Amino acid sequence: MEGTAMNAKNTVARPSVDDQQGADVALITNKKLLEQFAEMAVAIPADLGNGTEDILAKILAAETWDQLDAPWETSDIDDIQGLELTITKVTRRPSTFKGGLGVFLVVHLMDKRTGKEYVKTTGSVSVVGQIARAYFLGAMPLSVKWVRAERPSDSGYFPQHLEILDGVTPDKTRA
Repeated sequence: MEGTAMNAKNTVARPSVDDQQGADVALITNKKLLEQFAEMAVAIPADLGNGTEDILAKILAAETWDQLDAPWETSDIDDIQGLELTITKVTRRPSTFKGGLGVFLVVHLMDKRTGKEYVKTTGSVSVVGQIARAYFLGAMPLSVKWVRAERPSDSGYFPQHLEILDGVTPDKTRA
């Protein structure tokens, strides 16, 4: 899904989601670091569901015309900017992005204040790395703010990361 980000100062054309999914991976040249990153990323549970059925179910659940494209609205993060959200579930799916990590994440989030749920997809190296490490640390669920840079990088991408607000601290003394 392609979109255009409106900035108060100017309009910037954003790359497609597919282009953004793995844009940063090509910048990682340290093979050992990339292998460590990939190992952590694949530790996130795989989504064994049927993507086609999931899409059709969302389409058939639409109650108004403007909900008919809901299955493809998962990656735009404009609606969650500035919100304090809890990551309630994360799954990984295979990515065919050339030069990418080979996975992207489906992130389920909830606004504790309103109870509204959001589903976002991401292949952002920073976001995938943060979530993968949180899994390794046993720090899920996480309370976060999803942050996207206001200006694009030189290559036209809007870098993203999670501002971590709170998480679980595992009790390492229990056996």
